[in-house]
Amino acid sequence: MKLLISFLLFGFVAVVKSDEWVIEEQNTLIKNLNSIRGGIAEKFQIVNMQKLIWSKQLQYEAEQLKKQPSRHYILLNNFDDKNYKVSDAKRRVNDSNIGTLEYLNPQQNETACARNSKLPGNFTVICLFGPQNSLSEIKKYQSGHPKCTGELKPVIEWHDQHLCSSLDSTDPWIVMYISRLNDKREIVAKTQGIANMQNLVNTPILPKDRKWRMTGFAKFSLGLDYKPKSNRVISIKTEDGKEETFRLDEEQFNPLQNQIACVLKRKFRDETDEIYWCLYTTEKLTPEPPATLPKELEEYEEEDGDEYDEDFPTGKPYHYDF
Repeated sequence: MKLLISFLLFGFVAVVKSDEWVIEEQNTLIKNLNSIRGGIAEKFQIVNMQKLIWSKQLQYEAEQLKKQPSRHYILLNNFDDKNYKVSDAKRRVNDSNIGTLEYLNPQQNETACARNSKLPGNFTVICLFGPQNSLSEIKKYQSGHPKCTGELKPVIEWHDQHLCSSLDSTDPWIVMYISRLNDKREIVAKTQGIANMQNLVNTPILPKDRKWRMTGFAKFSLGLDYKPKSNRVISIKTEDGKEETFRLDEEQFNPLQNQIACVLKRKFRDETDEIYWCLYTTEKLTPEPPATLPKELEEYEEEDGDEYDEDFPTGKPYHYDF
């Protein structure tokens, strides 16, 4: 393969610097690659064409490359390389070359991309694929037979409906953002001397017995900025009619939060721009009151017959730092 030969001769001499702006571009590229894989799987009736998801491990490897990668890869002119647009790719792929194209390897289900200024020719981006270290045989299914076999199941999202997966199919941008945010929270904890900074875990199904905090941002770089003195806030009325204020540049760095759920929605009162909204909560943020009286009140009874006075001093009240 031509690209592989030129790459071998060139090699790497620099480490790629992590670029937080790449999240948007990489998310679009992964979506394009999955659209191409789905379109090709449908056109050529390929069995078990898996959906690609973003991999933190591959991202680390792509950003730290100093020599030829041991994994399969592709080189791109940029993140919006027209060669990896759905219409162009479908036109170029045929039965004779489909088995040689790295990004169409059916058994690959992980990917990550990074910029590198030391690539040969006009290439500026490299994408790694995993977990397979060899090209898989292209197998086809007969009409009326399942396109996904074994542990693989059809992906339910309409835009990836011709792909298969046994993995979490969370949108790549959500996985990338939470990973970057956890890295940033760790940095903030070290620089600010915070001892109890917890790791955020993606929680797409929101528990109903929680109180959630919220933040929103138009670009991922804004959602990764630590700005404790920012005055960017939003006020929303809750179900009980009260008004809750959220500090949009601070909520994501609350050390005790450990659950997060994100979605891309349109701005309030705006039908064009979209905002990334994320909710945060912690296990038992608002615990239910104890089922029984505190021990010191078990035998207590007031003269008027009331068995419990909520103002009776029983010790320090609960306090939650959120």
